[in-house]
Amino acid sequence: MSDERIFRANKVTIMAQDETTGETFLTSLPIELKVNKYMIVLTGEDSYGNKSEIAFLREPAIPLLREVIEKEMFKKNKANKIIHLFRNNDTET
Repeated sequence: MSDERIFRANKVTIMAQDETTGETFLTSLPIELKVNKYMIVLTGEDSYGNKSEIAFLREPAIPLLREVIEKEMFKKNKANKIIHLFRNNDTET
């Protein structure tokens, strides 16, 4: 494991400005935030109190993810399995 620093917080403050009125909205939420070189992860609860998590990939993760996908595609193609990949616009490639 690398000695890379991971940023952590137990509260997130959101500030947004309305495009039309210029009014600013500011609030703090009890959301856990973890940030490292490869991703940003937000963890909180959904409306039922269940743990919910969302992760955003950062630019350095893209080549690594591509490499993993290509390796898996090669393995599956050797086994004569069909692989479908989708782009962000949900169209098959």
